[in-house]
Amino acid sequence: MAAGLGFIAQTGLKTSMLVVTLPMPGLGLYGALACPKFHERSAFHVGQAKGLRRKIASEFPDLDIERRLAETSRAQRARFPHLRRMR
Repeated sequence: MAAGLGFIAQTGLKTSMLVVTLPMPGLGLYGALACPKFHERSAFHVGQAKGLRRKIASEFPDLDIERRLAETSRAQRARFPHLRRMR
């Protein structure tokens, strides 16, 4: 879409540009619908991973999974302090 907008900006908005401009609302709508779906799938898989991690931690407490996860989370926050807060 950005390339299409750049092309229109360079050549001007003419009738011949309909080939570029007509698909843009459809692409925008697709993006608006796809983003929440990808977020839902991501949340589903994170939930599955948490459930599996709890089960493994209860079966094998000597693995110390929760402590290792906390360490990894701290390292990730230190490495990417601003990006971690973004959705």
